[in-house]
Amino acid sequence: MMADLPVQHQNIVGPSVCCQWTIDQLLDAGYMSQFNNQVNIIDVMHYPNNNCFADRDPQAIYPDYLNHQGVVGLASPYFPAANRVIAGGKKFMMMETNTASCGGFPGISDAFASALWAVDYAMQMAYGNFTYALVHFGGQNVYYNPFTPPPSNMTQVRGWNTGPIFYAQMVAAEALGSTGNARVMDLQLDANSVHRAGYAVYENGIASRLVFVNYVQPTTPGANDYTATFAIGGAQTGLPAVTPASVRVKYLLAASVNSKDNITWYADM
Repeated sequence: MMADLPVQHQNIVGPSVCCQWTIDQLLDAGYMSQFNNQVNIIDVMHYPNNNCFADRDPQAIYPDYLNHQGVVGLASPYFPAANRVIAGGKKFMMMETNTASCGGFPGISDAFASALWAVDYAMQMAYGNFTYALVHFGGQNVYYNPFTPPPSNMTQVRGWNTGPIFYAQMVAAEALGSTGNARVMDLQLDANSVHRAGYAVYENGIASRLVFVNYVQPTTPGANDYTATFAIGGAQTGLPAVTPASVRVKYLLAASVNSKDNITWYADM
């Protein structure tokens, strides 16, 4: 039995539940206490959709990937378990996820929409006490890869291709920082709008970064730009007003949610 094995380094991850049981059922059954000395990370696996049988119409479910409430519904069922795990001194991980199982959907997983969705999803998981998350990738015949190598020995000729979801990982990594002290709050923008998401990132109790996601596809250039006004402290908060005089702004942009290339992540200097 695993519980009887001597463990020198407590780095085992489990139970990797996906489909038959829920993580809450296993925690209720005593999984964490039974394997307390062996398991350091409690994990789950979840995809929002299943494309293993290639029987879904991507265009019919496209709006699901441009919907903040869809992201909340995807992550929030795990929040109670995450809180239990963190309170028990363990880490909580989304071991495997992406836009859809078995390689994703053409026109969604390889489009800019997936990058916006993944930024929102990453920040929502951080808000819900997830410690880690792994974005799955596969071979050259899948749509959701963050990056894909060229075939055989053609690396020097063709180079690697980056997918839209790669840029989401850069945004999330910069937003969360490297200290391990980041705490995230869902700002529930515009009465928890489906079209936009916003998150505040605190470092050691101090508001340090903001992340905004605008899912609205512009009908004309600039038609659906989103302008955010923020203040840190002051007013009804009862806290000192510490809004900075200036901020550094970075943009994740593409011409359309359907774009598959010319995706940029840059600073407005």
